[in-house]
Amino acid sequence: MALAALVITYAKQALVDVPFFTFVWLQMAVASCVMLVNTFVFQNEQFPKNIEPKIYLILFGIGLLNYLVVRFLFFYSLERLPVTTHAYLLNFVGVVTMLFSMVFLREKPRFVQVFGAFTAILGLWIFFYDSPKEGEFAGILAVSIAVICLAITNILLRRLHMQDDHRLTHNQIATFSVCIGSIPLVVFGVITDLPLPSINVSNWIIIVANGIIANALVMTVFSQVMQHLKAYEASMVAMTALIFTAVFAMPILNDYLEIYEVFGIVLMLIGIGFVQRRVN
Repeated sequence: MALAALVITYAKQALVDVPFFTFVWLQMAVASCVMLVNTFVFQNEQFPKNIEPKIYLILFGIGLLNYLVVRFLFFYSLERLPVTTHAYLLNFVGVVTMLFSMVFLREKPRFVQVFGAFTAILGLWIFFYDSPKEGEFAGILAVSIAVICLAITNILLRRLHMQDDHRLTHNQIATFSVCIGSIPLVVFGVITDLPLPSINVSNWIIIVANGIIANALVMTVFSQVMQHLKAYEASMVAMTALIFTAVFAMPILNDYLEIYEVFGIVLMLIGIGFVQRRVN
């Protein structure tokens, strides 16, 4: 999560010079190529036969939600919000996932975990003690939609592992999901965004790093994690990226937090601790 937070923080810096949609489709093109080469060339994996149609539907759902809708909304909102605020709002996917998992997966949390979720929500209220600036409301709305889509993605990943019986590897799940979501973005980008705007070497490095680390690597690791944790527990683990984002934003973007914002983050972390408690 530290590496993902680092490259996303640099992405905020790059978006000053690179249009957000150009950034989105280029990094997804990189992610698709890396995943295809790794899975079918270096790992020499073969896609299993006799996969049930419902498994394909789940893969399509994950790809379209997580890599088409969320990637677009992610960078649209990152362009408009401070990077720490952006990460803070995204991390509420854990609370939404917990609610969805109760309804769709019948994974009922214990009282202490519900208490943790409410503690995190209290932290949200304190974090936004000062109302957002007028230009930030569009970014907040985009993040809110992205959070819902990410929560549904978590549910679909969990359901995939419950129904697939391990016939699909982590690499295969990540590769096909990334490619399914990338194709519409890349095709539209090639049609509308060529020739590319001027992009310097450092911004190209940031785009490639986001494609490899924040997309390909994170999806592979998270797919594996979902086999061992419940959907809302896994998403809560991902929330630790907020700490790294806040730390990296200070030297890279000169973005410092107010005291009340730090207190709001602390409350969220306490909530995470409660949500992740397990019965021995």
